[in-house]
Amino acid sequence: MNENVLLFIAISAVVVLAFIAFRNAIQREKKHQKDMDDLRKQISEWPHEKLVYVWGEYDKVCSMQNVGIPTLFYEMLELLEDECRKRGFK
Repeated sequence: MNENVLLFIAISAVVVLAFIAFRNAIQREKKHQKDMDDLRKQISEWPHEKLVYVWGEYDKVCSMQNVGIPTLFYEMLELLEDECRKRGFK
């Protein structure tokens, strides 16, 4: 085969793979956003005592030093803090 044809095939394959990866990343982000919205709705329905307890536990975990905390924990803590502010306490 001609070198130009092989180069074209290789470039096309890279472009297709990049497009698939980009599309998958967008779908993951949309799903994550939907999950966070659902979680926000659930948290808003929690009683005061449960909200304060869970917020306190997440705050303890997220404030630990030298521990690899997943980003999702910080996002959950942010959701809990937002709900606490909405209810007028912190």
